[in-house]
Amino acid sequence: MKKKNELSKICLANEQLKPYFGSGLGAVKGSDRKYIKVPDTKLLGGSVALDEATKKTCPHDNRWDYAIEYDENTFFIEVHPASSSEIECVIQKVKFVIKWLKDNAPEFLTLAQKTRIREFYWVSSGKTDLRIVPGSQQGRKLALNHIRPVGKIWDYSKLFG
Repeated sequence: MKKKNELSKICLANEQLKPYFGSGLGAVKGSDRKYIKVPDTKLLGGSVALDEATKKTCPHDNRWDYAIEYDENTFFIEVHPASSSEIECVIQKVKFVIKWLKDNAPEFLTLAQKTRIREFYWVSSGKTDLRIVPGSQQGRKLALNHIRPVGKIWDYSKLFG
């Protein structure tokens, strides 16, 4: 069984991720914390600001925001305006973070693969006009890239309760 602090061990052992790791939601910007809801904060193992960790070396890339550990699972969360015109941008963010982690922290992806669900969660910030119809071209694109739009809040209880 995985330990609650497995994400912290990986991040603290990686010089590129270490400065951007925080316990609980400590690595999540204060303005973004309102988008993440968990039933028991004691089950938060930590978080890492992936966007900040990659900003200096990849300033022009579309970068993924966060990974958090909750209830012994690692979740990738992106807080981004949700509109049809942003789908390609979010897909590029997923491709970027997977490649960056493969090249710079492969053990992180191994940890993420142990989770119950391997998805990238897109949380809507600001104005939202994204309406994905099941089976639509947009829906298929997101599904092929393991992206799950979750609305205005990533709510663990609603997603997994």
